[in-house]
Amino acid sequence: MKKFLKIFLLLLLLSGIISLFWFKEDIKKLPIFYLNKIILSKIEHYDESKIIKLITPEEKTSVFKVDIDEIKQKINSLPWVKNVNITRILPNKLFVTIEEHKIQGIVLLDKLYFYNSDYKLFIESNNIDNHIIFSGFQEQLYESDFNSFRKQITEMEFIVNKFKSHQISKEMELSEIRKTKFKGYEIISKTNNERILIGNENINEVLDKSYKIIKRTKEDNLLLSAIIFDEFKDKNKVLVKLKEGQKNE
Repeated sequence: MKKFLKIFLLLLLLSGIISLFWFKEDIKKLPIFYLNKIILSKIEHYDESKIIKLITPEEKTSVFKVDIDEIKQKINSLPWVKNVNITRILPNKLFVTIEEHKIQGIVLLDKLYFYNSDYKLFIESNNIDNHIIFSGFQEQLYESDFNSFRKQITEMEFIVNKFKSHQISKEMELSEIRKTKFKGYEIISKTNNERILIGNENINEVLDKSYKIIKRTKEDNLLLSAIIFDEFKDKNKVLVKLKEGQKNE
């Protein structure tokens, strides 16, 4: 009798669990749970209404039935999007948080591209205002050897940051930094296309000397073409080239 009672209670409990499960699934289908609002975090590069239209289901759907992975996939396909998080807010809302790429700089490969803080290219650049171009990379380097690409970019960023914090930046506006075929870099100005070619010299010494040369040429009303380091065995010598028609030193 006791054994029969235990079996009966166990079956009763099991049937209750099954009933509760089906009842729960039926509740999820109630109209109150139909998705009727998508709340989007603040975004900069896309129109909010277009994003909401892109991810809104065509038919009335329970917020529980919305395919979160599919929505993430759609949003992640947009070039400026770096990451997406989606949260269900009961009874009938979705909260979508979009993290957009932040521009770290512009790199010239086959075209101009923005790259982010992870040194990943994410979209072609059609606006280079207030940005310095990083160029001179070997073809296919980004795809074939990303670590080398990132190493070269970080070395160039180091030079650019030194340049910006030096008094030379008041005399020469930087437009581009280029990796040369040799072990060095070329700094190019925005206005007069003046160039500073750097080898393995100490960057602080390079900037100090270049600043004095630029100041001197301006005082003498000369048009500078290039300042070339690592041209002579004597590291104290620097080659200064002037524009055509002027005496070179």
